[in-house]
Amino acid sequence: MYTNTFEEFFRITTNMVDENDYLKLSSILDIAQNIAGDHATELKIGFNEFIKKDLIWVLIRNKVEIVKNIHDPKIIKAVTYPLKPRFIEYPREVLLYVNDELICKIHQVWCIYNIKDNNVVSYKMDEYVSNHPSLFDGRVKKLTTSKDLTYIKSITIPYTYCDHNKHMNNTHYLDLYLDNYFVFNKVNIKSFQIEYLKQSFLFDQIDIYAKKEMCIHKMIGKKGDDNIFYLEVYY
Repeated sequence: MYTNTFEEFFRITTNMVDENDYLKLSSILDIAQNIAGDHATELKIGFNEFIKKDLIWVLIRNKVEIVKNIHDPKIIKAVTYPLKPRFIEYPREVLLYVNDELICKIHQVWCIYNIKDNNVVSYKMDEYVSNHPSLFDGRVKKLTTSKDLTYIKSITIPYTYCDHNKHMNNTHYLDLYLDNYFVFNKVNIKSFQIEYLKQSFLFDQIDIYAKKEMCIHKMIGKKGDDNIFYLEVYY
């Protein structure tokens, strides 16, 4: 019997689906991020508990496999559980269901960030223990950023993209992708992985570069000489 599992239901609103009534990629991440936060709160290691210690949870990687695209979903059941921590990495997985049919698998990698000392820290937590095996083959490793990407455009981070951590919310990077390549939301996207390399803040300018290779679409966001995020979409 697996331990430390958390379950929650989400009502899908009109802003969570695209023009064809399919769940947006950013909505997948939004649900996964919300249930991870709710589970952390349930375990007494959530935002309110951590901020008192100058700590916040920071998501550094998302790997998503889309098992089945469901048209016009109304209610999604999300199930999450932590995996075994690895030094400063705290992975967890999230499964999404419609009518008990698995539609999506998400592997997240979280770190704990000390906002006072401005660094990532290791934090021993008995609460972050379970005996769940990963549904992904092996460790979900960091993507290696590609070169020779073509400049697409520059965007300025608006107020509505920021969350209570005072930075651009992780889900909106997938909105940046679809805003520039909306046609790919109409084909069969099989999976995607995104690396969050540095934080973006209100009014930051991000330069977007992209490249298509066979059935992979790659995108990188840069702020000056710094890489902010890196994304690969497989279809």
